[in-house]
Amino acid sequence: MESEGLKHVFMEILELIRVEDVSSDGRSRFEHLLRALQQVLAGLSDAKRGVFLDDALAMVLRKTQEHNELDDLVLTYVHGLIDALALSKNSQGAAIHDSVLRQQKSLVGCLLSVLGRNPTKFTQTEGDCVQIARAVDAIDRCGVPFKHILVTARWKQFVHAWMAIVRPDTADSTNNSSEEDDEADDERDEDELALDLREQSTSMLWSALPDRFGVKYLNNPSWSDAGIGVVAHWFVTSDARADVSVTLDVVSPYAEAFLHHADMPLKLEGLRIVEKLLEKEMPPQQISPLSFEDSDTIVGVDSYAQCTFLSDFLVWIFKVCRSVGKALLSLAAPGRNDSHGHIS
Repeated sequence: MESEGLKHVFMEILELIRVEDVSSDGRSRFEHLLRALQQVLAGLSDAKRGVFLDDALAMVLRKTQEHNELDDLVLTYVHGLIDALALSKNSQGAAIHDSVLRQQKSLVGCLLSVLGRNPTKFTQTEGDCVQIARAVDAIDRCGVPFKHILVTARWKQFVHAWMAIVRPDTADSTNNSSEEDDEADDERDEDELALDLREQSTSMLWSALPDRFGVKYLNNPSWSDAGIGVVAHWFVTSDARADVSVTLDVVSPYAEAFLHHADMPLKLEGLRIVEKLLEKEMPPQQISPLSFEDSDTIVGVDSYAQCTFLSDFLVWIFKVCRSVGKALLSLAAPGRNDSHGHIS
């Protein structure tokens, strides 16, 4: 009953936040509502908190989307949540409970969204380094290692390549055609059956998927690529976290996105990422040909997927080099901005 009462209070507070004015006049009340929401979330059990935490963070991001001056408020709120939920303590064990992992991923996603919605602001040398440092510190306290966050783009590419080999048909299997009313129920039954079969096959394939980067436990997190790019930029261009190793093959997707961005300052920061890593002489990690012989999971598939992944990696390096060339041309001619490759 106590849990049901907290859920009811949560929904009431969330509705108040939805209609609250976040301008300077209403900021004090907005902060008060956030503190109340934090207390309610802390009162819920780990098993039941996940979905409510998702809703709370989504609402906070939505309310502050057009107010860059509130970024610091969001960071303070997330720091408070991390303290109240004690997720960093729960993440010390060898195995992390799914409910705790979900909360960790949600908090990381919120912080990356804050950084990703204005990457130019957070990557400028003359910008507010305090905010990016606070965001990085908060992400660190969530319990997900930075090396796993940074490799997200490469992991998603590997998953796509592997899945494309074992299940080439990636088209939607649902029937979108319009039929007569008396056939609608049968069509829905067929669609539901097809969806169930697809979900089961996907689950089976996922269990057989090689854990190429040690991040399979994260599944495919829907984190902001731009936000991860900001974090990667921070590690590459600052000496604050020498313990985090960053290589060009890992951050190349984010550097390329910056190089293609419409904002000229962000293009320059993409160039800085590539320049800094080349200066440090950190060559991309090559996949040993001997590893292609290991096929314990599915005979032939892992080896072929790794070969394909290596080929795609070389393509990515070529794309980065090409992007650098285009960025240099656009910098030489400021009127020619590349509007393609906008990152989310």
